[in-house]
Amino acid sequence: MYKISSKGMVLLGFCLIVLLAIPATAATSEWILPRGNLCIESEPIGATVFVDGHEAGITPVCISDLRAGMHRVALKLAGYQNVHENVWVSGGGETVRTFVLRPLPVGNLSINSVPEGASIYLDGTLAGTTPALLTDIPRGKHLIVLKADGYRDLSKKVMVIGNMTRYLKFRLHPVPSGFGNLSISSKPPGASIYLDGALAGTTPALLTGVAMGKHTMTVNLTGYRNTTRMVMVISDKTIKEMFVLHKEKNPHPNKK
Repeated sequence: MYKISSKGMVLLGFCLIVLLAIPATAATSEWILPRGNLCIESEPIGATVFVDGHEAGITPVCISDLRAGMHRVALKLAGYQNVHENVWVSGGGETVRTFVLRPLPVGNLSINSVPEGASIYLDGTLAGTTPALLTDIPRGKHLIVLKADGYRDLSKKVMVIGNMTRYLKFRLHPVPSGFGNLSISSKPPGASIYLDGALAGTTPALLTGVAMGKHTMTVNLTGYRNTTRMVMVISDKTIKEMFVLHKEKNPHPNKK
């Protein structure tokens, strides 16, 4: 059995103090985790590069001072398939990788409208006027918007299929003008028409350009009782109203 002398105990204690005094960060960064550079190129250029989920630049690009080891690299470019790959970065040097991007499959959209002449917006960008054939559109969902003066905008998501042409036809609906018409008739005819208290004509009559909403209408004919009712005017519609008039009773009939 060995015994440690008092001098040995002192020496051992000194060694422990020295080891504890060495910074852990220095040991980790310089001895355990060497660093390296990663340069990414692509064909075509201009792809956005992501390293370990973080955006790192646009190709061609070099990312410096990366931890040596495996990293997850992704490239994205409009019109091309995304690339995802694990890349090993060597410590103390430079790792260069080139990616050849594959174009997305494309399709076509043939778009028509009633009426024709509507502006076509594809994913927010003006693409033409109906009727039109839009070509080389990347496969997948896209937003189509049609715009025409006097008509409501029409929006629709459409699916573009690779190497195929889809034929689409849309019917546009007019923007409500805020005015409608009233077709007024009576039995017997020839009665005066009052719309909201103002004389508007004689039955039968077509009152045009009446503001949409509720209105008070009175029909008056000598010898008949006045008839009043509420009518509802609908934008861009013609509403028909028929008034059947009843003879006025004589409260003081002549005695023979």
